[in-house]
Amino acid sequence: MFLSEKMKERRLTVVPTGGLANRMRAIASAYALCKATNRNLKIIWQRNGELNASFSDLFKADGLVDIVEINPILFQFYYESPRKKNLFLPQILHLFSGRHWIYFINEKNAFMTEDYFLEVAQKEIKHINVMTCYPFYDRFDQEIVNKLFQPSLKVEKRIKEILKNAVPDIAIQIRRTDHTWAIENSPTSMFEKFMEKEISNNPDITIFLATDDQEIKNLFKAKYGKNIIFNPIKASRDNTEGMIDGAAELFIMSRCKKIYGSYNSSYSFFASLFGPSELIVVKQN
Repeated sequence: MFLSEKMKERRLTVVPTGGLANRMRAIASAYALCKATNRNLKIIWQRNGELNASFSDLFKADGLVDIVEINPILFQFYYESPRKKNLFLPQILHLFSGRHWIYFINEKNAFMTEDYFLEVAQKEIKHINVMTCYPFYDRFDQEIVNKLFQPSLKVEKRIKEILKNAVPDIAIQIRRTDHTWAIENSPTSMFEKFMEKEISNNPDITIFLATDDQEIKNLFKAKYGKNIIFNPIKASRDNTEGMIDGAAELFIMSRCKKIYGSYNSSYSFFASLFGPSELIVVKQN
């Protein structure tokens, strides 16, 4: 985001947290807010157990956003939200930083609406820092999403390796290992019913399966055979190769006509934002 020197005096620094899609939503929110309020945008990127890869490992760095990767120690004691594990030291440092700090957005901070962030960003506050895994200014569109997040060469390579020249018609995303709401509200049996209906309508349909559960991959391959494509490598967030695979699967989903996604999963939701994909959230009554 190229701005004049005067505009650069007014900056929004965002620390996106959580997994891949959560960070993408936070960055898209930040970009849209800066565009609406003429602020310069800076992203503090941290590699950790939730996402152990650099931004450039996953996306093309085209100069739209200033991405800064921070030393883990500096992150923990300055950019991290004040908490017991860092002895609440960041809160003390933030008081003397001369910046306006906004910590994690959650149900306890109901006043933090889009209008609240717009109002704060419009003020003559030079530096605003936001730490969140949520979309806080949800007014970004398909154009912004496609502009910000273009797959890196490493990710494009994995997409080709996973698909092997196949072109999937639809995608299903079954979140399991660490998402209680998805497990409770989107049972595997419901996905099976949808798949059987799709195959009945089109016996030659190609379905891409994205899941963090190896047993589900084996189950669907056994039941639906030639109709199913998936990445055989086990999903992992704590290494770069695993995150490249995660990004590759998200982009594959984004190129499908229809996505069946797990309940309350930002992964399938964000994949649907890239194009005309129809998102169907699988949820039992």
